[in-house]
Amino acid sequence: MKVQLSVSCLSSKKTLCPEPLFLPSSPMATLFLSHSFLLLLIGTTTTSAVSSEFWCVARSDVSYEALQTALNYACATGADCTPILPNGMCFLPNTIQAHASYAFNSFFQRKAMAPGSCNFAGSATIAHSNPSYGSCVYPSSIRRSNHTELSRKH
Repeated sequence: MKVQLSVSCLSSKKTLCPEPLFLPSSPMATLFLSHSFLLLLIGTTTTSAVSSEFWCVARSDVSYEALQTALNYACATGADCTPILPNGMCFLPNTIQAHASYAFNSFFQRKAMAPGSCNFAGSATIAHSNPSYGSCVYPSSIRRSNHTELSRKH
């Protein structure tokens, strides 16, 4: 016996409609499919806990003045702020939020993501998705530890 999975087709041309997919419905096939899914899920969960990328970005709820102070500090104490200068790859958008995020992340990565290096008096936070855009590439590092350890320190 086979189970038919099909997608409704709204096209008047049947050649544009997908063919139905037939899956075996025997107990052995069901067991195999459920175990395959479980192994995939376990493998994905284990991998993400072992190695993840982190970026340090400006918080959206912080005042302009606080971001400017933190940006000045980051650029004066180790961040590579050349890309956010006029004509730099990350100058646009020319906003305090974008410039602070780039500088905070540069500082954070150059300090090897040391505890406290993504704080800036509460103006920054850890991001788990890549903030890079267009030709502006944010450096990243891979941290080989449990995510909760990083979160506890910030």
